Amino acid sequence: MAAEKVCSSIKRFDRVVGDGTKYHHTLTVAAVQIVDHFMKRCPKRGFHDLISQFPCLRSNFRVLLDAHYQEATWNNEMARLHYIEPDFPF
Repeated sequence: MAAEKVCSSIKRFDRVVGDGTKYHHTLTVAAVQIVDHFMKRCPKRGFHDLISQFPCLRSNFRVLLDAHYQEATWNNEMARLHYIEPDFPF
C-alpha cells in the first residue's frame, strides 16, 4: 500500500535527519489519499501530467487538506500518532 510506504519513509527521514517528532500520521495519510484521488482522475500516469491537469496539488495543497480537516484535528496529538478520519469526508 502506498500510504504505508510513504509513512514509513517519512518517519525514517524524521528520525535520521530531524529529532523524530515532526512526523504527523493523519496529515501523511490524508495527503496520500488526496493525491490518489486526483491520480484516479488523470488520464495520463506521469507526474507532470498530473500536476498540469491539477495545479492545486502544487500550489494549494494545504487548502485541499483544510477542506477536509479542522485545525483542531491537525493540532490533536492523537492525530499526529494515529490516523483520524476526515472531519469533512473526501
